[in-house]
Amino acid sequence: MEHGGVDVLVNNAGICINANCLGTTDEIWRKQVAVNLDGVFYCCRAFGKQMIAGKGGAVINLASMAGLIDVRPQRHLAYSVTKAGVAQMSRCLATEWAPYNIRVNAIAPGYVATDMPLAAGEELVDEWMKMIPIGRFIEPDEIADIVVFLASPASRSNSYQAKYAETATEYTKELGIQATVLDPQGDPATQFNQIQDLVAQKLDAIIVWPTSQNALIPAIRQAYRAGIPVITSNSKIAAAGQRYIKAHTGPDDCRQAQFAAEQLGEALDGKGNIVVIEGTPGYTVAIIRKNCFLDTLEEKYPAITILDSQPANWNREKAQTIMEGYLTKYKGQINGVYAFDDGMGLGAISALKAAGFKPGDVKLTTCNLFREGYEMIKEGWETGSNQQSPIDDAKLAIQTAIKVANGIEVPVLQTIDTPKINKSNIDQFEQPTW
Repeated sequence: MEHGGVDVLVNNAGICINANCLGTTDEIWRKQVAVNLDGVFYCCRAFGKQMIAGKGGAVINLASMAGLIDVRPQRHLAYSVTKAGVAQMSRCLATEWAPYNIRVNAIAPGYVATDMPLAAGEELVDEWMKMIPIGRFIEPDEIADIVVFLASPASRSNSYQAKYAETATEYTKELGIQATVLDPQGDPATQFNQIQDLVAQKLDAIIVWPTSQNALIPAIRQAYRAGIPVITSNSKIAAAGQRYIKAHTGPDDCRQAQFAAEQLGEALDGKGNIVVIEGTPGYTVAIIRKNCFLDTLEEKYPAITILDSQPANWNREKAQTIMEGYLTKYKGQINGVYAFDDGMGLGAISALKAAGFKPGDVKLTTCNLFREGYEMIKEGWETGSNQQSPIDDAKLAIQTAIKVANGIEVPVLQTIDTPKINKSNIDQFEQPTW
């Protein structure tokens, strides 16, 4: 091809024809299946082959909340079924192609301010507005921002979420438990509605991996008032909502930050200058990974000086830009780097490579090792990180939910093991697929 291989595929084409089951003619059914489902499959198959040959890429499929919940009051059976198919196709391809370094994600928006929903008429639009927690339609630019993120290296951690969901499905089936695994695609409004629907089904327990620290609290409170125990997994909700959950399971972010400080301190022989690349300011995980790192450094390695600390918002490309700025501002002074996650650490490594550094010239530690970071440790670019398994993450949440549903008391906080990884022991661990 003239421009070489394909790195990113976005399947965005879609049509919607409102019709209930009995009103769905063969033509209405086949037309929507052809555009909404067949088109996505054919493009994935064609371009996926090229991405496998090219050793990587990103696929972003546009699904819809209609594929996850029963939208009301309008009826569009064929549209909903095809969008559910897009979501499930994306889940399957995410795990099938992960070994080839291909990330597959689906976006399932609510109502977007485009011609299609707005043409439905004021009466229907008013009905929808009453059901939308944020009280407005999503702007197209907001969807575009998500697409850009998923197409960028910053989205690598989402493969972790795909493996988590796959494990949840397989593990509950293995245990003979009836379970529904829903994917909000990072959208708090979608997840809010999903929780409300699950509460209405009067389930024995609900596991929530929160997409927002605050926005989901009212929905979780509804579950609490309905007598349905809620377990949060991986990420915590804000303190105001803690009273409504039975337990939280997931990684110990403080311990990971302590590991990062210890490995960096040891690599620098307890002295030197470092720079820090933070996550999103105000986000619970970012706060913990900062404070615990600083506390460990102060206690064990007081001769290490932090030259600068800036947030990259979990974004690999932004981390690279920040690191480039550090290298210019503190030329010849930087001995080490701490990045709050491996994706941002990889961004820092890209900056070091571009500036002509060699492996090991600057010591670098991170939290939550990614697939590419595994290779960076072997090559000497990354000093150390820690293992965080989505399989262990999902299984612990499910085991906790089963106990709670059966009236067994559990600790409010339960964590998965996140052992240190560095060049001396990396061969003891499997390379992550995320």
